[in-house]
Amino acid sequence: MATQNERAPVSTEELLVSSLAQTDALAKLLIEKGIITQQEFLQKIAEERTVYQKTLNVHELEKRMDALSRDYATKPDPKIIAELKEL
Repeated sequence: MATQNERAPVSTEELLVSSLAQTDALAKLLIEKGIITQQEFLQKIAEERTVYQKTLNVHELEKRMDALSRDYATKPDPKIIAELKEL
């Protein structure tokens, strides 16, 4: 059994559930108190989802470029990397 100073490992699932519960509780409190509307919250989620998706897409492209560069023993073109990050 882990003491207070020694923390047991936490699974990705446990982290995800904890994060989702915190986000859900915070959103509900803000909406219940009239600080934001549910529509504003849903709109912001849609906006952030787009930003995160672009970030994931760029990361995937960078991983593919790195793999190709290893295959062909070349370095990724920094100009292309910069262009990808602007997407």
